[in-house]
Amino acid sequence: FDSSSTYKIIYLFSSAQTFNVSYEVIGKDVPTIYQFVLQAENKTQLHCHIDIKKEATLHLYQFLMYKKTNAFSLYNKISLAKSSNLFLHNMFALFGDFDYTLQTKLQAENANVKLQSVNINHQDSKHSLAFIAEHNVGETTSEFKAYHIAKNGSQTYVKTNGVIKKGAKKSSAQHNTKGIIIDKKSYI
Repeated sequence: FDSSSTYKIIYLFSSAQTFNVSYEVIGKDVPTIYQFVLQAENKTQLHCHIDIKKEATLHLYQFLMYKKTNAFSLYNKISLAKSSNLFLHNMFALFGDFDYTLQTKLQAENANVKLQSVNINHQDSKHSLAFIAEHNVGETTSEFKAYHIAKNGSQTYVKTNGVIKKGAKKSSAQHNTKGIIIDKKSYI
């Protein structure tokens, strides 16, 4: 993507498979991508590989909302180059089991990632979410804000990890997770 355009991608998975999607963001324009998963068969996996090049910025919105009680996995592997930015917004409202991994690698100075995520675990399901930022060089920033709601006997597991490698001076990892438990059988 190399323009300031808006892209809407809708996924309707009718078979249980692993799907691989790759994006490369280049240039100084700021594209916005909306990803919607509206249907997924049991044990479907979506792997998104995103490479944000030097001085590029991406706004990515991911929405997963469906009522079938199927297991679904979403893996985001994102690499950020010098002076690049990622603004990631997630809204997950699912009834089935869900695995989510965000792995960001900040590879050069002034790379920045900001995440705002909301996960609603509706009923008797297990959600496992991992938010990982690897600061491989100095002067990088990761800011994660994740909010979780568990109700109707659901289980939500959250892992946040900001790894600042040796020698990565002036890097900042600010990760914040909050949760609301609606009933006595649910937990976060």
